[in-house]
Amino acid sequence: MKKVLILIVMLCVLSVSCGSNCDDTGEDKDNIVDSADSAADGDTANTADIGDSADSVVDGDTVDTTDSVDFSDDEEQLSDEDVVALSSNIIPTNQTECYDNIEAISCPAVGADYYGQDAQYLDTKRTFTVSGEAEQEIVTDSITGLIWQRTIDSTERTWEGAKDYCSELEYAGYADWRLPTIEALATLSDYGHYDPAIDSGAFPATPSDVFLSSTSSFYSVKSIDGKVDAYSESSGNARCVRGTFSFASDFVEYEVAEGNTLIKDMRTGLMWTKRYWEAKSWKEALEYCENLEYMRTSDWRLPNINELRTLIDYSKNGPASNFPDMPENDSFWSSTTHSEFTGSVWSVRSGSGAISAIWKEGVDIRSFSVRCVRISGSNGWYSWAIRE
Repeated sequence: MKKVLILIVMLCVLSVSCGSNCDDTGEDKDNIVDSADSAADGDTANTADIGDSADSVVDGDTVDTTDSVDFSDDEEQLSDEDVVALSSNIIPTNQTECYDNIEAISCPAVGADYYGQDAQYLDTKRTFTVSGEAEQEIVTDSITGLIWQRTIDSTERTWEGAKDYCSELEYAGYADWRLPTIEALATLSDYGHYDPAIDSGAFPATPSDVFLSSTSSFYSVKSIDGKVDAYSESSGNARCVRGTFSFASDFVEYEVAEGNTLIKDMRTGLMWTKRYWEAKSWKEALEYCENLEYMRTSDWRLPNINELRTLIDYSKNGPASNFPDMPENDSFWSSTTHSEFTGSVWSVRSGSGAISAIWKEGVDIRSFSVRCVRISGSNGWYSWAIRE
């Protein structure tokens, strides 16, 4: 049995300066037609009608967005659930259940079918801190440092109207609010929840609706499930933000063994295979990365949806990425299952950066792409322990 790498989390604080593209208005995009996002093609899970309102408000100043895990008996925990801990500035998905192609299952052991999915790699710990007076409260993200408007009016606005609303907003004693970029807005998506897919303790009464970004009139987040839409201009809600954080990746190529190239993102510490492969099912994609021997290492895995999203640069198009030799318009598998439509899994479209759900199997007409990831062990953010 191959060695399982247990990543022991070291606390680190990342302070990243923000350039002009950090969280300011991006470039407009053309409307992009994407067959992988069309239900008619049978590749994308349908979304249900919006149901009841958001979860009830959770009182308190700090909301912990990561479910607690009891490690009082680490050895037993690891043996039973084969969980590997991660640590970086990647936004947590908050997915805690494992799935097969249809429904939730007990998390599989190493080597078993469906091993290596999102819930088996523990998320980065994140907290949202709520402060301020009632109706003027703000929410501060412990990872990005961004400060969010907590109370929104749920008024539907045009894209221009949403930008004007935020730029003119005086709230919680601040007047430097703006409409968030799509990168910033997508950090609020909680892929462990549905209708709405957001931390309802930190952001109560959030409607399951379209939320607009400053990046383009075509880029929005559907808060019902966290989908990032890049194909249609729409009106929607605005949640304003202030503060800065750089989402710009810094990719460095390392050609080490047998002509294979490894790509390291210096911002996140994630290491990626430059090569990518095709898989006709989610199970096949999981197995491929778990069994991969590449660059003389074998601790590769299929990335979760937030890790995969770090490859995207929304100021670009076709491909929407600075990643070396990224294909112009492929859909890439993630390890994150749709929390409501569990027969589907989240994917990223390289052409536009759209995040949408695709069926886990049964898509005979086409394959989707697989790019594997691992955590850097040499950047000072992690210590490594090898367990037989």
